[in-house]
Amino acid sequence: MVLPLRDRRDRLEPRRERTAPDDYHWSGRTYPVLYLFHGGGTDQDFITFDREGIRAWTAGKPIIVVMPDGGHAGWYSNPVSSNVGPRNWEHSHIAQLLPWEEANFRTFAEYDGRAVSGFSMGGFGALKYAAKHYGHFASVSAHSGPASLRRDGGLVGHWANASAAALDLNGGTIYGAPFWDEARAVAQRRTLSPSRVSQVPSPSGTAVTPCGRG
Repeated sequence: MVLPLRDRRDRLEPRRERTAPDDYHWSGRTYPVLYLFHGGGTDQDFITFDREGIRAWTAGKPIIVVMPDGGHAGWYSNPVSSNVGPRNWEHSHIAQLLPWEEANFRTFAEYDGRAVSGFSMGGFGALKYAAKHYGHFASVSAHSGPASLRRDGGLVGHWANASAAALDLNGGTIYGAPFWDEARAVAQRRTLSPSRVSQVPSPSGTAVTPCGRG
């Protein structure tokens, strides 16, 4: 199923693709959901994984896979500024997409029923959502996705700003101009429960270590 992109004054409703198990329409079962995020670039969008064979990969597996649009360079963030209308990808995914999927499909609508994964820019988004919105996803994986905005002198953060300005925001920025807002980047962090994880790298570039751990 493909849903259209609609820009409104107060929100962004992203397009998304979805796969469902072969028995979804008659089994009556509920299923775990994998939210799978694409990478950045003009050739990357919500049907990237369809082009690469996601339906064959998941055939016969009891899982729903949701692949939302994240923009060509949206960085799974709410930008500081946009010259093309709402581009609040993070808000639309967490506050709108997840509740909508769980209200309209038979999913395990709880922590243990959700996983998030992504490639490149999408890997960054997966790590960020799992850390910042702790309690939403029981599993996270990132493939070639940067775990730090600060690495190489802040190169990832600068690249996020530059690519978003060129491809998504018509000169707007993800983390602020002229380069990036350190406080905003640090605010991406989220303290994690010691009972769940010992150490997870946060998108701001600082490893989140619960109290009492090394």
